[in-house]
Amino acid sequence: MDVVQTHASVVFLTADRAYKLKKPVDFGFLDYSTPSRRRAMCRREVALNRRLAPDVYLGVRPVVERGGAIAIGGPGRPIDWLVEMRRLPEERCLRRLVEMRRASADEIRAVARHFAAFCAAAASGPGVARFGSIATIRGNAEENFRQIAPFVGTTLSAATYEDIVATTRGQLRERRSLFEARRAAGRIRDGHGDLRCDHVYLLPEIAIVDCIEFNRRFRCGDQASDLAFLAMDLEARGRPDLAEALVEEFEQAAGDDLSDVLDFYVSYRACVRGKVAVLRANEPEIGEEARSWALVEAARFFALARRAGHGDHAPRLVLICGLTGTGKSVLARAIGTAIGASVFEADETRKRLAGLDPVAHRDDALDDGLYAPEMNARVYAAILEGAGVELAAGRSAILDATFRRRSDREAAAMLARRFGAKLVVVECVADEATCLDRITRRRKDPMRHSDSRPEVYFAQRAAFEPLDELPERLTIDTTLPLHRQAISVVEAAG
Repeated sequence: MDVVQTHASVVFLTADRAYKLKKPVDFGFLDYSTPSRRRAMCRREVALNRRLAPDVYLGVRPVVERGGAIAIGGPGRPIDWLVEMRRLPEERCLRRLVEMRRASADEIRAVARHFAAFCAAAASGPGVARFGSIATIRGNAEENFRQIAPFVGTTLSAATYEDIVATTRGQLRERRSLFEARRAAGRIRDGHGDLRCDHVYLLPEIAIVDCIEFNRRFRCGDQASDLAFLAMDLEARGRPDLAEALVEEFEQAAGDDLSDVLDFYVSYRACVRGKVAVLRANEPEIGEEARSWALVEAARFFALARRAGHGDHAPRLVLICGLTGTGKSVLARAIGTAIGASVFEADETRKRLAGLDPVAHRDDALDDGLYAPEMNARVYAAILEGAGVELAAGRSAILDATFRRRSDREAAAMLARRFGAKLVVVECVADEATCLDRITRRRKDPMRHSDSRPEVYFAQRAAFEPLDELPERLTIDTTLPLHRQAISVVEAAG
């Protein structure tokens, strides 16, 4: 049996069932503190989620104590309650499909139409419409800010926090009439409240699970807010092209122009996800590695909240540069995972262009043989070409190379300008002893691409053209914990 922890529940997975047990927690916005409360919330969860996944939610089951043992259902003294669900195939989860680059625009458009039909049928009326008032929208945003404030300096800088707060408050003042007009037009619905990739399954019949049952204020609201959650999640996972397809199809199917409020709600939803990630990072039951990467995830969402507030959806071109042994590739892969961007590695590309095994080692000197100027030109042209394909589709890309020559850096800057991408230059640095130790260990690793040797390190250092033309570059000390490095880059990339 597999066990999955969230900040509010524990999910037990068998071959064909999922059992969700609510934790005895009270976060203020969520109260599962007593058995009777948890039972009521289980019943509500099943009823609400059957609207979008009728064949998934099987019912509420008691957790019983029987003869000193704990069991699900059957005779015994009920001590708690849980939700029984049909286990859905993980390979059809939208999150997994996006990660594997297997989600298509046509599938996303089908999700948009499915959700538009749900919104059309969802409950509305005065009792629901009150959740679309400007006072409620403002209250939701301010609640986020209060709950995020203690983490300023940990996963987001004071500048990022203050920018998000100021932009949100400004939009609420300036667009008040737009929010009220949407309320008057009947756009406020008893919706889902947590519409993100993890909860969408692309089955023969699309299933959307895990709507919010614990707080009606979070579930009821503008249908633009619900859709913005999924658009935000797709963008955060490196697929703004799919987010664009989702919004375009929903607008057509629902007959609803979201352009005036979408960025506001994308920013708001990103703050919600950032808040949830920091709450998870502070759970005592998760391990240190999971805690560290929950903080990186939070940083990613807060950065997205900031740029969405300004309507910034441009792709990023991230240059991870520096001497051999400074930890470029480790950081590049971490950032690629964090922001859902493709990484183009000079070392791997060089071996591929030469027709060599990617992990074959060569001992050519700097600027000779496999590292001769003509091969260097081919390598940089190839990684720039790969990045260009991503940028042309509106997706971010990461370049992992030494970039010791100013001309190569200028070529990357030109590529960013060509596609309207934000250029983020990260200079990796570490002390000499650390670099040489890494180089020695990498030479012994049969699965590493690098041909680095101490003499190459010293030759690169002597030949490295200073990054003086890039005064706004981010310098990262790669002796710091990797998650701290990643947080810095994610925030800088925005």
